[in-house]
Amino acid sequence: MAISRAEEQRRMKRHPGIVFRDGATGRRPALADGPQVWVLAELFRSEPLGSEHAIERAAQNVATFMELTHDQLRAAIRYYLEYPDEVDDWIRRNDEEADRAKAEWLRKQQLLHS
Repeated sequence: MAISRAEEQRRMKRHPGIVFRDGATGRRPALADGPQVWVLAELFRSEPLGSEHAIERAAQNVATFMELTHDQLRAAIRYYLEYPDEVDDWIRRNDEEADRAKAEWLRKQQLLHS
């Protein structure tokens, strides 16, 4: 889903610490000094995020694991909470591409070993 540069600017203003970067499948939100939001969302989207306490707990868990700050993780979580369908779609598309690449690799391996 492509959004305008003006919309990117609005979202960055609303979510300090989030920037947009070009990637293989278009521009995506990312931490200014870290990974793309969808990468982190895969780690915290199954967490209950319905309260500030829950957001803090999820940020703590993922920050420790990823060696990121609480502020970075809170920015990613809050962005995800505002645009979950968009981020989940990026995760789905990434998973599909990984599945295609794996299937192609397996097909080539079968040919090599036949």
